[in-house]
Amino acid sequence: MKKKLVLVVAVILIAVTACAMLVGCVPNRPDRFVGTWLKSEHKGVVVEIPWIGKMVEAEVGIDGGKMSLKITDTINFIIEEKSSKVNVYTGVYDGLITKQWVWTASTVEKTEADKNNNKQTIDSILNDNEDVKQLVADLQEAFSENFTEKDGWWTANADTKDVVGYKVDGNELLTRVGEVQSPLKLILNYKITIPAEAKDALK
Repeated sequence: MKKKLVLVVAVILIAVTACAMLVGCVPNRPDRFVGTWLKSEHKGVVVEIPWIGKMVEAEVGIDGGKMSLKITDTINFIIEEKSSKVNVYTGVYDGLITKQWVWTASTVEKTEADKNNNKQTIDSILNDNEDVKQLVADLQEAFSENFTEKDGWWTANADTKDVVGYKVDGNELLTRVGEVQSPLKLILNYKITIPAEAKDALK
């Protein structure tokens, strides 16, 4: 009996330790999710940004030494750091004729990549977007006192129909205003895969 108890405790400790070490463990409360997201090197965010005269949905992410920017389903920009050099991949979806992605790629110095407009957009959304900063600020201040949980949604304690709410759903932190879900969301365990066609364009 004693051996069984020791074995059970050992298994639990191994599971807890593994969870703490792995990127894959996602906090199930919005404020804790944000705390993990801020420190993560594998994260993403979906937000609306101005693009060619209109507001569009953009997805930005980092995955270790890779960064990406996706504009709707038509543009996919990926940066892959390789020591002092950087591989830059740009994919544009041809929705009219070929119905395929067309990729271009090049290797440049890191200083040159930092000047790229798409790279600057990635940095801006991750570090300086007002919607993201407001979300983080909301969830870092006395969360338990300011929010109430119901059906998985944590809703601000406010007397207005346009009250904000947050919900952890898998690897994503969803947001809503009133009963309407908004495009803004945070993502943990973000993965960036470079398509074979993009790698071929670099050769």
